[in-house]
Amino acid sequence: MIRILEYLSKGNIQVVVLVMFLVFFAMIIDLISGIIKAKNRKELIQSQVLKRTITKFIVYEGSLIIASMVDVLIQVSNVLDFTKLTSFISVPIVTIFLGIFLLVVEFLSVREKADDKTRRRQEKTAREIIKLINSNELQILTKALKEKEDEQ
Repeated sequence: MIRILEYLSKGNIQVVVLVMFLVFFAMIIDLISGIIKAKNRKELIQSQVLKRTITKFIVYEGSLIIASMVDVLIQVSNVLDFTKLTSFISVPIVTIFLGIFLLVVEFLSVREKADDKTRRRQEKTAREIIKLINSNELQILTKALKEKEDEQ
């Protein structure tokens, strides 16, 4: 218990809170970016999309809380002493590395092109249509399309 209190008193809570805040801020930037992309494509902003942001918040921030607990256990268990990594004592390394990973994910999400999302949606829609149409209906549809092309 004393090791936990020592670890927490060395400013590690502030580092964990900073990482959590930075990830939260990156999520807000991603959300705003997504809303702007949707408006530029003249799409409706649906509640399902906003619900995914809440789910993402719970997963990301929950993961950071668990990572900070792992950091506490690393400090308490003296693993860093055993492995001769004493320079990392009192550093929440798992939380920091997870935070860096999540920030990179959010950065890539913001940079993702709207065209890529649109293309993926169109491909998904085409796959669903193909699933719904059986082979006989597909032949009829193909024949009708060929006749339409021949007329033009």
